[in-house]
Amino acid sequence: MSGFPRYFEAYGGLNALVKSKYFWTAVLIAGACSRYFTTPRWWELSIAIVPGLVGFSIAGIAIFISLGSDQLRSRIAGKMPGDNTESPFMAFMAMFTHFIVVQLIALVCAVIAKAFYDAREITTNPLAGLASDLKAPFWLLGGFCFIYAIVLCVALAIEIYRLASMIDAFQTMLNSSDQEGRSDE
Repeated sequence: MSGFPRYFEAYGGLNALVKSKYFWTAVLIAGACSRYFTTPRWWELSIAIVPGLVGFSIAGIAIFISLGSDQLRSRIAGKMPGDNTESPFMAFMAMFTHFIVVQLIALVCAVIAKAFYDAREITTNPLAGLASDLKAPFWLLGGFCFIYAIVLCVALAIEIYRLASMIDAFQTMLNSSDQEGRSDE
């Protein structure tokens, strides 16, 4: 199976997306901001912000992969025999991947919106009317993706905290077993 279907399956698929409170929060915020996203130049904000978010995400993945010991990574990665759920490692990587995919979709939507807005209209193009009709829905989609990418920052922060809690609990367990080993001596 190729990467995209595997990531989306590990993320939880369409079911997880539709059940996500972050998705629906983004829908509400984008709806509240719809006047902004249906006016020209909304994409400038997206083009200015999203590349920084992508950099933050990639740095976050690098930090995540480097955190903890090999012993910890072996505990959180890999499925147990007979277990069909994703390991905490793969669930976290799927969430990070989803975050980056949404950011890049938002950036592509903004670039396309800017390109079509700045391009000179070709009056002989039979699709010119269709493009004009699709402009507002496309701009709203781009605005939604931008807001969703921002809202996913909250999800990412919470997931990083969850991972830090797992690392702390694992280290606490190791510290306790080391202490017990010393007291037996």
